[in-house]
Amino acid sequence: MTIEQEFLNAARTGDQKTFLNILNDHSTNIDPNQADEHGETVLIIAAQNGHIDIVRALLADKRVDPDHPNQKSNTALMEAARGGHIDIVRFMLADKRIDPNCNDQGNEALIWAARCGFIDIVRFMLADKRIDPNQVDKYGRTALIDAAFHGHGDIVNILLADERIDPNHSEQGNTAHKWAACFGYIDIVRTILADERVNPNHADKYGRTALIVAAFYGHGDIVNMLLADKRVNPNRTNKNGYTALFQAASYGHSDIVSALIDDPRIDLSHADQAKKAIIAATKNKHDKTLLLLLKSSGQRLSVDDIANLTRSDQGLYRFMLYRTRLLCRARFQGIVRGIIIFRRMRLRAAEAVYAPGGTGYVVAADSFASAAASQQSSSTITLTSTETNDTTAGITRNSSEPAKPLNKK
Repeated sequence: MTIEQEFLNAARTGDQKTFLNILNDHSTNIDPNQADEHGETVLIIAAQNGHIDIVRALLADKRVDPDHPNQKSNTALMEAARGGHIDIVRFMLADKRIDPNCNDQGNEALIWAARCGFIDIVRFMLADKRIDPNQVDKYGRTALIDAAFHGHGDIVNILLADERIDPNHSEQGNTAHKWAACFGYIDIVRTILADERVNPNHADKYGRTALIVAAFYGHGDIVNMLLADKRVNPNRTNKNGYTALFQAASYGHSDIVSALIDDPRIDLSHADQAKKAIIAATKNKHDKTLLLLLKSSGQRLSVDDIANLTRSDQGLYRFMLYRTRLLCRARFQGIVRGIIIFRRMRLRAAEAVYAPGGTGYVVAADSFASAAASQQSSSTITLTSTETNDTTAGITRNSSEPAKPLNKK
């Protein structure tokens, strides 16, 4: 084993005694930036394996380049963050020579910590004002995007709490919001939607929004959450002209189809989405979804649309249309039957109440008797009043007539 190999092996295994002996032996003239066949220096090897004492010894040597990358463009700080070695991260960030945003077409330390789910390192690094939280890796992903991509909801919370974070940053149109919806991380979707800075209708390069991908993959709970947000547009189409309704119907997600149809903002005629959904459900033999679309959307295929279907698809469509009509007829008959039953119940109740001996009969009889007595009393009073008026009128008339002279005898 050569002295260089022994030096690298000591850094890898944490053999501090051997490492320091070689480093401080000037006769060997060892290079403190010695690297293996993968371009990993002894500092990178020590950092990725968590050997902080060797890291300290190396950073104390002014000849060491702390930002030297390996063949994957990862520095010692990135490897320490990737491995979750927060003590090494703290120590290295205290070295002013180290660039915390160093990214030579590789990955930034904060991105590695977010990607791997090391929440303490993420929190510590965000406290460093030198760090750019919107730094991107070679794929264009930020720490927020990677945290959402890998389902680290607690890290997403911490990142969004930083005012410097751009929640709408995307790599090829893929935002953290879209990735969370894609993989079904409902808690992360909820967290991101709660941020007023977020554009929930942001689309990727194919025109797919979070709602469209959630409908595509059948994440019904996420679709319901998105539809509850007034900012979300359920009629948005991708570059192929397909909406969330079409995607859900294509894969037989009946619960999502129902939720979309019930949304008052849905425009079934927009981009012929209802017709396209019916055709997609027919071609993919999703009979339950097809029946739901025919029953709830009120849309029907034209003669030409039916003619473009295969014979088996035409048979399925016509059968489901027949079932829809039967269901509508049964529903109508049920409504009529319910009305008839309700009227009969009211009639029976009235008969029971107003039959002789019933409470209604007694009350009505008492009411009629009282009314009759009142009317009789009123007639008597009216008659008496009339007689009095007549008598008074007679007296008045007699007094107004001139008195006849008395004849003398």
